[in-house]
Amino acid sequence: MNREAVVVAGLLIAVTTTALAVVYGKYRHRMLVNEQQRLERALDALEVEWEQLLIEEHALADPALIERVARRRLDMVVPRTEEIVYLTVSQAQ
Repeated sequence: MNREAVVVAGLLIAVTTTALAVVYGKYRHRMLVNEQQRLERALDALEVEWEQLLIEEHALADPALIERVARRRLDMVVPRTEEIVYLTVSQAQ
């Protein structure tokens, strides 16, 4: 082989390698963008679920609801005045 053929073959290999690297880079970029979009959608769904859970928590913490549940499920009642016992704590000195 002469010198020119070796140079041309080397350049051909370099151009082919560079072209393949560009194709792979674009493919990898496209895959990463798709993954980012998927993760952003998942994050949006989690944020919506979090908001719904906060709303549910606030609804369940409603004092009127708690009292209804206590009366109905636990048969709890407000004690009469004479049934209430107050405890005092004295500090030892």
